[in-house]
Amino acid sequence: MKSTPVGSTVPNNFQRLRLLHLRLSKLVAELDKDLSWFYAADIGFGTGLGVFSLYQIMKTSMDTFTLILFMFWFLASLAIISFASTFAAFTHEAAHGPLDCIYNINVQDISVAKLAQLNLFLSRLTGTQIGFTTSGLLTITKEFILTLAGVFLTYLAVLYTL
Repeated sequence: MKSTPVGSTVPNNFQRLRLLHLRLSKLVAELDKDLSWFYAADIGFGTGLGVFSLYQIMKTSMDTFTLILFMFWFLASLAIISFASTFAAFTHEAAHGPLDCIYNINVQDISVAKLAQLNLFLSRLTGTQIGFTTSGLLTITKEFILTLAGVFLTYLAVLYTL
């Protein structure tokens, strides 16, 4: 949905848009059944590899070739996590994107049927998260990516001070 100005009316094809969004949400849920283990392994192993590589780089004396190898594995783990979780976060943002448009709709002079459609759509968007998960434990969002970056930066700071 395009962004709507404040006080706009409910589009005539709103029910079709809501049903299309519902079908796309079901598709994401079906894909998540297959991909959730991939995301959990990708983020889990990638984080473990990154933390281990960072520890080796910071606390172990090694020759230049070994240092380059550990740097490669550290950067590879960050890249693997970044690519997969960025796609998942963009999917989550797109699934919840219509919320801003719906909040700007003027509901004073609309029919009961359109108000029911609007409430159904709002309950779907504000209910459970729509997106890819890590084995159903948590939904991958932009905030989750920032949390992972914070984990790496905090671990780097702890290693540096030790």
